[in-house]
Amino acid sequence: MADQDALNLPQPIDLQNQNPEQPASWKESFLALGPFILWPVFLVLGWLARLLFERPLFPSSLLPFLTFSLVMSPLLGFLVVLAVSVKRAFPRWTMPYWGLVGIFFLYLMTFTGTIAGQNFNGGWWVWLPVMLAAGVGAWLGLRSNRAEWSGQGTRGDWTSISFVLYGMLPAMLVAGYDEVHDSQVMILTSMLILAAGALLHMRSSHLWQRALSLVLGFCLGWGLAAVNLANYWSGRQEIWMDRPGDWWGTLLPMLYSGGIMLCILLLPMLFSVLKGFFLGRRRLGSAS
Repeated sequence: MADQDALNLPQPIDLQNQNPEQPASWKESFLALGPFILWPVFLVLGWLARLLFERPLFPSSLLPFLTFSLVMSPLLGFLVVLAVSVKRAFPRWTMPYWGLVGIFFLYLMTFTGTIAGQNFNGGWWVWLPVMLAAGVGAWLGLRSNRAEWSGQGTRGDWTSISFVLYGMLPAMLVAGYDEVHDSQVMILTSMLILAAGALLHMRSSHLWQRALSLVLGFCLGWGLAAVNLANYWSGRQEIWMDRPGDWWGTLLPMLYSGGIMLCILLLPMLFSVLKGFFLGRRRLGSAS
C-alpha cells in the first residue's frame, strides 16, 4: 500500500526540465525573425526611394505618395501578422511583432512632421490599423472555430511575454544611433545578434533555455551598441552639442537604460519560476 501511495504522490515541478511546449518548427522560427531583419529591408526600401527621385519613372506629383507607400509597406505585412496572431490564439512566433508594432505606433502617436515627404500629425487615431487587424483576426478566428482566447500561448511559458518586449529592441537600437554617421554595419551586427537570440528562443525545449536565449541576445546586442556608441561620441562635438562627447558619459546612460530594460525583460520569466515553485509546494502540501 505504501508503494502504491508513493506512486500516486505528486512530484515537485522541476523547472529545469519544465517543457510547456515543443520547440517551434524551423518555419515558425524564421517567421519570428521578421522584426529583427526589418532594418536591412528598410535600407533596401530607402535605396529604392532615392532611385525614384533620381530617375523618376512616374509623374513628379506622385513621387511623395509612392515614396511614402514604399517606406510604410512593411507595416502592412506586420499588421497581417497581428491578425494571424489573434486568429491563432497568439502563437509564440508572432510575439516580437506585437512588441515592434507597439513601440512604433507609440512613436507615431506623438510624432508631428513629415514622413517620406508627407505631412503627418500623430494622435490616438494611429492605433486604428492595429485595432482593425486585431478585429479581423478575431472575426476570422470565430468563423473557423480555431481561436482560443485563454492565453494558452503564455500561460505555461511566460517568456512569451518577454519575447514581446524583446521585439521592441530593434527600434530602440535604431533610435540610439540617431545622429550617428555610417552606422549601418554596427546596427546590422546588433540586429543579427538579436535575431540569433530570437532563433535560439524559438528552437529551445525548456523554459530556462528560452529565458537564457533572450537574456544573452539582449546583453550582447545592447552591450555591443553601447561600447560602439561610446567610442563614436568620445571627443566628438557636433554643431548642436555644447561640449565634446565623453566616453563614460555615453556608456553609462546606455548601460543604465539597458539594465532597466533587462529587469523588465526578466519579470515575466521570474513569474514563470515563482509559479512553478509555488505550484510544486502546493502539490506537496496537498499530498501530505
